[in-house]
Amino acid sequence: MKTAFEKADGIVVETLIDSAKLQQVLMGMMLSSRKLPELVSEEDFKLIDTEVQKTLGADLNMLSQFKPVFITFMLTMTYNQQENSEFLAKYSGTPIDIYFGSAGKKSGKAVSSFESMEEQFNILFRHDTEEKQAEQLVEFVKTKEEMRSSMKELTGLYIHQDLKGMYDMYKKYARQFGSAAYLLEDRNEKWMDVLPSMLKEGNKFIAVGALHFTGEKGLIKLLREAGYTVKPIPVK
Repeated sequence: MKTAFEKADGIVVETLIDSAKLQQVLMGMMLSSRKLPELVSEEDFKLIDTEVQKTLGADLNMLSQFKPVFITFMLTMTYNQQENSEFLAKYSGTPIDIYFGSAGKKSGKAVSSFESMEEQFNILFRHDTEEKQAEQLVEFVKTKEEMRSSMKELTGLYIHQDLKGMYDMYKKYARQFGSAAYLLEDRNEKWMDVLPSMLKEGNKFIAVGALHFTGEKGLIKLLREAGYTVKPIPVK
């Protein structure tokens, strides 16, 4: 992988961090008008508050002005860190999805992205209504033990490069929480609209999340259907 990266003329990633627009994007994480207590029942608010205090060490009232999906995201990241602490302790440095873009720029390569920072933010934080996000947050907390277990299982599948296992997990939780095609399949098809022209420009190193390779509408299948030869290279 390192060799391919160094030989590439250009780098393509999902999105690039634009520090000039970061404040604007962060403001978009805030609820439009109502706060969380107005979106869930009193009982469910207490349930979420207990979990947020226990897991994040914060009072939910301090976070209630943020979109519910942001709280779900924070809990997910913390569960992942706790359940995989021994494995994650072996690694340090820049997260891999940020590394390739920044390393490409430092090496003087042309770096482009499939999505702008605003586009990716809208996909993650604005696709569902605030009411739907609140429902999903409640369900997430109610099934927290399963969520914690899934973090460990998913990391294990990733380490062993089990794409099918990862995709099966994705489909399982899509059935439980609702379709997540907007996060995966829809984006793959949109990326395929521009990927051929990117490849024509020359030798590209393209880095996206592992799940984007999986399934009937994964990039591997879509590229092969478009006539490209796609071969796996074992990574140890």
